[in-house]
Amino acid sequence: MSALRSVVAGASGLVGGCLARRLASDRAFGEVALVVRQELPSLSPKLRQRIVDFGALSPAALGRPDTVFCALGTTLARAGSEEAFRKVDLDAVVHLARHDPAKLAYCILERVALDTNLPGMLRRRT
Repeated sequence: MSALRSVVAGASGLVGGCLARRLASDRAFGEVALVVRQELPSLSPKLRQRIVDFGALSPAALGRPDTVFCALGTTLARAGSEEAFRKVDLDAVVHLARHDPAKLAYCILERVALDTNLPGMLRRRT
């Protein structure tokens, strides 16, 4: 069996970064493309970075992976507004899914605090 080709979107975050490091150490996975907005410090020779604009993503930016992992996300505080938050947590995720050449192997990963005190916008998402 040949090594799986994967894409990780959101590798600069907690979940995506952990996943990228895990895939880099797993022999079942070959080259892992990190689809990111800005360059990250080098983590492993197995990890290749592709700098993209998620709002203008093309299928060519993803290559021909076997799996696409989506760990895109931000916080309302970091985004600065509900509109900016929505661009990352919804629009970029949907745009990535629409351009996923792997189609049936798309996996969304996120870290969600199950806190009833979260603003309504966040609760609806969970």
